Amino acid sequence: MKNMRRAILILFVISLLPTAVLAQGEFDTQHISDKVREKLSAGKQAVEEEIQLPAAGAAKDSPFYFADRAMERLRLKITKDDIKKARLHMKFAEERLSEAKKLAEQNKPELSDETIADYEKHLENAANKIEKAKKDGKDIDEITNNIKEKTSKHIEVLQRVLEKVPETAKPAIQKAIEISQERQEEIPQKLEQIKEKVMEQTQEEPEKETEEVKEENKGEKIQNKGWH
Repeated sequence: MKNMRRAILILFVISLLPTAVLAQGEFDTQHISDKVREKLSAGKQAVEEEIQLPAAGAAKDSPFYFADRAMERLRLKITKDDIKKARLHMKFAEERLSEAKKLAEQNKPELSDETIADYEKHLENAANKIEKAKKDGKDIDEITNNIKEKTSKHIEVLQRVLEKVPETAKPAIQKAIEISQERQEEIPQKLEQIKEKVMEQTQEEPEKETEEVKEENKGEKIQNKGWH
């Protein structure tokens, strides 16, 4: 009888084993899934944080707006180096973009649109300063790559913003995306044109010098004939 009870107990324990293993497997799977989701979420958050824009300056609806812009103009005026000026214009462009984003999220489409126009001006001024620096023979590779990276980041941020802002603010954000894309393509094209012009001028100078030498030699021959 005792052996019978022991056998029944063993069979009962064995019958519970698959259920316990299955439950443990389900727990492990769920645990792993939760961990994966946490990592993916953390990764997504890290990417979003990485491409955040800098803090906005004083927006057009701020009482400090005019003082802020006056300070920017002063900084540009006292900065003489073209590459440094390009960096400043890029910094101010990013601030305008942050302000436009903030105004769009506050459903102030007109002010956001005006701020996008200021953003475009700063990008254009940055491109012009880089162009001038290139003509003066300065190394512009670093600043050019920096602007390409920043405009690419602007596009990513704005595309996210576009999904969240009210419908009335979407045209301003879409316009900012288009401007960023245009400038990203335009700057390398302009610089390539400058490079081609410089190469043409370099090739023309020896030809010009050769013509001048020929003219001088011709004049000397005529003069020598006159003496004889």
